[in-house]
Amino acid sequence: MLSVDTGIHPSSLVLRRVVWLPLLLAGCVACASTENPQSVVVINGGTGGSGAAGGSAGASGASGGVGATGGSASMGGTGATAGAGGSGAMGGVGGATGGTAGLASGGAAGGAGVGGSAGVGGSAGTAGNQTGGAGGSGGAGAVNLFFSEYMEDGQNKGVEIYNAGAPIDLSMCVLRVYFNGSSTATPDIQLDSKTLENDQVHTVCGTDTAAGGLCQQVATNKLIHSGDDAIELVCNGTTLDVIGIIGSDPGSGWSGGGISTNDQTLWRKCSVTKGNPSGFSDPSIEWESPTSGAKLDYSNFGQKSCP
Repeated sequence: MLSVDTGIHPSSLVLRRVVWLPLLLAGCVACASTENPQSVVVINGGTGGSGAAGGSAGASGASGGVGATGGSASMGGTGATAGAGGSGAMGGVGGATGGTAGLASGGAAGGAGVGGSAGVGGSAGTAGNQTGGAGGSGGAGAVNLFFSEYMEDGQNKGVEIYNAGAPIDLSMCVLRVYFNGSSTATPDIQLDSKTLENDQVHTVCGTDTAAGGLCQQVATNKLIHSGDDAIELVCNGTTLDVIGIIGSDPGSGWSGGGISTNDQTLWRKCSVTKGNPSGFSDPSIEWESPTSGAKLDYSNFGQKSCP
């Protein structure tokens, strides 16, 4: 176990960035692929604009295509506008240089290229010869939050959330608890308004004494789940991860492989690199117990445990 004490404490994981990508043509074609069935959620971004200030680009895609080159003016005509940047995970390259102004009465230069949308952010397009503004900035990075530790034992109830993606403002995320097989959640548990950096964790408990008082956020009388209650992590309206199965009552808890969601601490396996929005009926597929049985162990609660 590798322990990085941030004051924020997780559990079991290896990062692996996986993206799902669209395709945008602007002088060339960009392609994308995925590695597993859950797509990476992308939040924020708009479209980068040409002109004096330049807008913000849209969301991310695969490998960005290169924008087309602006046309040259003839004898006083207006230059063509530069091409748009491709969409891509690593950021599409912005459009090439705007059109050259006319030779005689001086037509306007072409507009700047639009920045490619991207997981990391596309490069801005080159400004035109005379009147072209700055290209748009790249889109926001991919969001990849998921549960990394689960705790349910008497008054010690809590979850640890790990950030395997770009830094994110947690205020856009909520927890939802579904009691006793219900398909209707109790009121949302709004996460704290703070930026959670990549490779860091955020812990939430139902009482201020849970986990020895180590929780960063206390949701009093809200995060009071038992082993048969599903918990959902939702960011910007998108489900990122689920513990258990929403709408299903397993009895005392979901169990398999010698572990259970009832009266036990669970750590996410290091092989898991993203959440499971469908949930699980057998926790042993993606989770493990540090105690090999029904027992509380919060020694790693709030600490990154995977190499």
